[in-house]
Amino acid sequence: MRSILKRILQTFMVLFFLLLIFRGPVYRYSVKYKDIGNRNIYQITDLGFNKKIDSLAQDFKIDAKTIVAIANKITIEYLSFTNNVAPRNPNNLIIQKKANCIGYSAVFNSVANYLIQKHNLQE
Repeated sequence: MRSILKRILQTFMVLFFLLLIFRGPVYRYSVKYKDIGNRNIYQITDLGFNKKIDSLAQDFKIDAKTIVAIANKITIEYLSFTNNVAPRNPNNLIIQKKANCIGYSAVFNSVANYLIQKHNLQE
């Protein structure tokens, strides 16, 4: 009886270490991802908001870090968080001033894309 339990325990230990060693391939084999689409990219249409972005950006040499900092500052300044349903279009969010996580992302991305296009940094 003892030898059977010992044999079972050894088998489980070997299986455990094999799974530990090959966890990457096992995970990739067992989990599949499916692309469900892309988010819309919105252009900012509010000229006053564009001027605010330009006024913040004029004192800096525009590079990736600066774009992130400006987009983050404007997003934090203009929005307050809500758990409720909110529009996804940043042009509406700028007026409403309340956004959920998707809205924060949309405003941040729109500001960043505006600066990237304005300064020809698409590459």
